[in-house]
Parts: sequence; structure tokens; C-alpha cells
Amino acid sequence: MRVALTQDLWRAGHHIEEVSSGQEALEALGSRPFDLMILDLKLPDMSGLEVLQSAGQMVPGLPVAMISAYATALDQRAALAAGAVRFIEKPFPLTDLGEMVASLEPPSEAMRDN
Repeated sequence: MRVALTQDLWRAGHHIEEVSSGQEALEALGSRPFDLMILDLKLPDMSGLEVLQSAGQMVPGLPVAMISAYATALDQRAALAAGAVRFIEKPFPLTDLGEMVASLEPPSEAMRDN
């Protein structure tokens, strides 16, 4: 799923950095700026909620969209309460994600290359 999302958003003109764990995501956030984070609830090394909370402390105001195929209503509420701006249940049409990304990126930054 991560590879398909990355390819689809890249083709749409977005600069994407793909990571495979929560720790990698936090390391990337600590080393360079990002306009948006798309974060799965279930990660191999920690929960997406843990990453969301740490990301909010590291980069206040960073828009984070959570995705999951296994989320309960409680998970969704917890993610939104922790600062996620959207919660999307898998599976979803890739066009839905592209539209969400476009709506969350700052207009002047939407097509920049980092």
C-alpha cells in the first residue's frame, strides 16, 4: 500500500519521502521540513498514535493524516484528539488521498522539491 501511495502521489507532482517504520519517520522529521505526514495506525516498531504524538511535539502544526485498515471508532477518535487532521480507512480510492493531500498542503509549497 505504501508503495502504491508513493507512486500515485509522485505522479501527481508531490515530493514524497517514504519510510517503513515509526522511528524512521521521526528521524526524517527531525532532519528536514515536511508539509504533510501520512501515517498508518499500525507500524512495525510502534503505534502510529505514538508517532503522531511525537511528531506533534517535534513539528507543531504539521498536518498529519492517519490511515488504517484495522481502526476502531475509538482509534479514530484518539488519532483526531492527538492532532490528526484526517483519518482515512483502507481501502480507499487513491483519488481520495490525492484530493486530501492537495487540500492540506500550503498552496505555495504544494509543488516544491525539497
